[in-house]
Amino acid sequence: MSRVVPGLARRLNHYQLVISMGGYNACTEIYQASTRGLVLPRFAPDFGEQMEQAQKFQKAGAIERIVDAEATSPRVLAEVMTRTLAAPPSPRLPIDLGGAEMAASILAGAPPSRST
Repeated sequence: MSRVVPGLARRLNHYQLVISMGGYNACTEIYQASTRGLVLPRFAPDFGEQMEQAQKFQKAGAIERIVDAEATSPRVLAEVMTRTLAAPPSPRLPIDLGGAEMAASILAGAPPSRST
């Protein structure tokens, strides 16, 4: 099993809606694609950042809806999918995905350069 799929954002563009977990990489790929995202973040203690990431990317317009995987059913999920596709897409806002460059600058002792 591969954990990295080169060109994933381009592949996601073939779909009207992508359903994913809420990790940073998954949310980033959905953001970079032009498709709409529906996210079911994990709520286990080891995955606490997934809800935070999903909310951040939802504010940027990449994630249309966040669904509690523990409290949903296939029928409810299908209804959420139908409502999501029937609604107009959220506008995409620019977000900074240059965290690695910023961290490298900070660790090197240089002032971080901000790009949008």
